[in-house]
Amino acid sequence: MDNEPRPLTELVEELNSRRKELEEATHKLIAKLARPAGSLTSREIATGADVGFDWFLKFKQGRIDSPAVERVQAVHDFLAAIDADHAPSVPPKSEAAEFARSG
Repeated sequence: MDNEPRPLTELVEELNSRRKELEEATHKLIAKLARPAGSLTSREIATGADVGFDWFLKFKQGRIDSPAVERVQAVHDFLAAIDADHAPSVPPKSEAAEFARSG
């Protein structure tokens, strides 16, 4: 087992990659849940995520080169919680199998 520390450049690359993934996932949730496709207004999202309205609009429009990860995470967490609340209810496998057999 190698206990040598990872090079700093490798750690920075990994963090940047994770930040990019978080931004992409957050933009997908915005596209899904914000108007016009979804039911939430930009103001509702900004308020719910506890980020500034102007900042949220700029982020939504892709006008921030390097958004603060804490703010992006707050928007993501707020929207992910709402998305989970609206997810369709799927019966457990045993119930689904029983239903298929009885039909």
